[in-house]
Amino acid sequence: MFHEARGESEKGMRAVSAVVINRVNSRRYPGTHCQVVFQYKQFSWTHQQSWESNIALLTGKARLKKKDLTRWELCRKLALLSDKELTKSLPRNTVFYHALHVTPKWSTMKSKVAVIGKHAFYKE
Repeated sequence: MFHEARGESEKGMRAVSAVVINRVNSRRYPGTHCQVVFQYKQFSWTHQQSWESNIALLTGKARLKKKDLTRWELCRKLALLSDKELTKSLPRNTVFYHALHVTPKWSTMKSKVAVIGKHAFYKE
């Protein structure tokens, strides 16, 4: 949530989380949140950030700007919600999204279900 949607509203953060959860619940993707998030080249931050910086965030040892610290705390709060609570804003088969400033090739072959903030969301 933090890496992919920290600049979004709470609704946008929930929607990004919903995509991960929907993938976990789909037979087409790995069965855990971590496996989905770290699946090769599925989420840009997993191959653009160093492991050290990600571990520092998770352990609370990262030095964040005040604005980012506020967003980090909101992400932590939302992460404690149930999967059902996080996924209720999008259809269950919503398993793709991208930032609006890019147009991935795959997006022309998918059905768009929502635009929330600066992201477009698509179903399988």
